[in-house]
Amino acid sequence: VGVDVSQGDFSAKGLEGYLPKTDQHKVGVYFIERLTPTYYGAMLQGSDSLSSDKFATTANGRGHDDHAGHSHGPATTSNAPASLADQLSKQGKTPWYIEFGARQDFQSIDDVDNDIQKRHIGTSFSIEGGRYLSPTTQASLRLSHSERLPASQELFANGAHLATNTWERGNPQLLKEQTNGAELSLRYDNNDNFEGSLSAFYNQTDDYIYAKTQDIVREGESAGFQLVDYTQSNAKHFGGEIQVRYYLTDAISIGSFADIALIELDDASLTRKYAPRLVAPRVGGDITAQIGQFDLKLSGYHRFEQDRIADFETITPSYNMLDAKLTYYSGSDKDYSAFVQVSNILNELAYNHASYLAEHVPLAERSINAGVTYKF
Repeated sequence: VGVDVSQGDFSAKGLEGYLPKTDQHKVGVYFIERLTPTYYGAMLQGSDSLSSDKFATTANGRGHDDHAGHSHGPATTSNAPASLADQLSKQGKTPWYIEFGARQDFQSIDDVDNDIQKRHIGTSFSIEGGRYLSPTTQASLRLSHSERLPASQELFANGAHLATNTWERGNPQLLKEQTNGAELSLRYDNNDNFEGSLSAFYNQTDDYIYAKTQDIVREGESAGFQLVDYTQSNAKHFGGEIQVRYYLTDAISIGSFADIALIELDDASLTRKYAPRLVAPRVGGDITAQIGQFDLKLSGYHRFEQDRIADFETITPSYNMLDAKLTYYSGSDKDYSAFVQVSNILNELAYNHASYLAEHVPLAERSINAGVTYKF
């Protein structure tokens, strides 16, 4: 159970004076609860009925050492059949869980310069349940209803925002967003050298708030400058993610991932149905090694071409990104670490479609960074 309270005053002047003076007060009250068969140390009656049929133990009866970042449960030492709950208990896991929570938000935002007061109330709640299908596989489902309250910028902006190269116009009549969603996940861990997860989600949003480009300057010194209105539309948000990791040894592992997320708008005034500034799909991976007091990570990904574009947008080309990082940990009474990181090793010319400046400002070229962290 918790309470969030925040209060803030904001005023922008000069070249960045796109937002009038605003006073805002926010209060949020929430709770989160999780139930398992061993909740508060007492076995819930009938909890084994939620587990599957009995499974045989490992043939050789031997366990495996834990390697860095990957924990294995104790080995099974009996050849007698054991229930799924018993096997999971020996691994420090529970056959199932249920997690639920809710949040109530209250918001007050005042445009002091124009004497406009806006009040919003939002209610959000969710429930998630997970169950082991076998000693190595867990499935979970999450259902949620969330309400997002409009921000001061979305309500009251009116002026040039040079950081995004836009002229922004807010809308004091914006309503709260209301989203109903579902997410299904599947996780696998063979308790030895391989683990992975797969998830997919779908959200249906009423009154989705977004920055809609109404016009854009195509030529001259101001090319790319956009007129943006904050508006609302019903929307569908869906996508998925996959991650896998294979451990060559206790200290060396190889991982890979892929993800995609899309937002489709239900706005009859649009020529194209996609929301602006969508992140393009990507696929990537890394090699991680732990040698003594050193951690070495070589990571990279391929960002696909983004051709699912909104009105006034252009296609953003694909690119490859490769990074490397070496970290040293002291391992002494004086806890400190040092790192050297090389970003964009291939020195790729890359553009981020999710940026307002995607067509004009590329991502950083090859760079080297170093630092030291000391804890006391």
